[in-house]
Amino acid sequence: MKSKLFITLLLIIFNFKLIAQKTVSTSDNDFFINDTLRLDPSQLELVKLLPTEFRRTLLFKPKVDTFSVYYFISGFKCNEGQLKNKKKEGLWVSYFDSGGVANKIYYSQDTMEGPCEYYYKTGQINATSQFKNDKKDGAWPYYNKDGTLRGTYVYKDGEVIGFK
Repeated sequence: MKSKLFITLLLIIFNFKLIAQKTVSTSDNDFFINDTLRLDPSQLELVKLLPTEFRRTLLFKPKVDTFSVYYFISGFKCNEGQLKNKKKEGLWVSYFDSGGVANKIYYSQDTMEGPCEYYYKTGQINATSQFKNDKKDGAWPYYNKDGTLRGTYVYKDGEVIGFK
């Protein structure tokens, strides 16, 4: 009886591995999906069939030139924005797993470049500023949850050089 149960469990695990191999791309240009499980909406139903241990290590192939929307496994949006040559371009919006906007960041060829805004889960602004070549740059005012100014850090090349 125990051996039959063991063999049955092995067959189930083997079948899940086959499903994962058939539904998931593994080329060098794929996104790594971690515990947040960001993915293309067309893949959502397939992933729900897989056990959790496989969901945490899946690879998904990004589209080349398209407006992309990725989702948490819960169904809420994770982030969205334009891909050009498989790289982030322009405004990208990220969301909390509850659905609210977490941040808005501009990209140029997959590098954070330009203005950005960070939010609390309540929707209140947390910080506003800009990135230059993937690093914090200039004055970054930070706000409390009630909207009052907490303080302003000044950055150059990603390093804090002052506080106001």
